[in-house]
Parts: sequence; C-alpha cells; structure tokens
Amino acid sequence: MVEEKIGLFDAIYTQRAIRSLKPDPIPDEILVQIIEAATKAPSGGNSQPWAFIVVKDPKSIAKIAEWGKAGFTAMYERAIERLKPGDPLPFPRLKPMVEKLGDVPVFIFPCHVRGAGVAAAPGGQSIYPATQNML
Repeated sequence: MVEEKIGLFDAIYTQRAIRSLKPDPIPDEILVQIIEAATKAPSGGNSQPWAFIVVKDPKSIAKIAEWGKAGFTAMYERAIERLKPGDPLPFPRLKPMVEKLGDVPVFIFPCHVRGAGVAAAPGGQSIYPATQNML
C-alpha cells in the first residue's frame, strides 16, 4: 500500500461530507490508523475520555441499519405531516443515504466515556475533536 501524504490545511480545506458510500471492505490497518488519529486529538484536561466501537459483522451492521432506518422513518413521517402545500420534501440528501445504510462495510462509533469518580461534565465535548480527526 502506498501512503499518500497531504498537508494539514489541504486536508482541512478539502474535507467534505460524503453521502454515498462504497460497500468495499476497509482493511484493519486503515481502521487502526483512523482510530489512532482520533486518539491524537486534544481533550479537556488531557483526560482522553473516549472509546471507539468498531462494527464489521454483517448481521450487526444489518441490525444497526434497521434501527437507523426505523428512527429516520419516524422522523421523516413527522416532517411530512408538517409540510405545507408546495414545501419541498424533507431530507432529500439524507433519505437515500439512510436507505443504503446496511451496505456500509463498517461502523465506527465514537463514545464519550466518563471514568468512575469523575464529575459529570455538561456534555461529551472532548469526543468532538477525536471525531473530527477521524473524518
């Protein structure tokens, strides 16, 4: 595998949202590299309060996709009910992506983890830079 290097600002300036995904398998060494990039992110008090759940099992992906589709369908139906005549359909880019959710080769779930005895933080802000690094 030839590793292509780009500069930091090139990476930041060219990052975009991807709404169509290939079903191609992702090699484990790439998944490790993606998660390692996440762990290099800053965190409050250098606490690194994260865990990453990697799901590659096709049956688990199918179940997660089923849950995602069910949640999206409920949200979509509520949005449709609120439409006024002439309003565009909601979520035109998200709907096709959700319909193909079961075709993804892997899910990576970034999780904010709070250790025992750690005071409750107002949210999981420290996971956001880690997630950005994965992107």
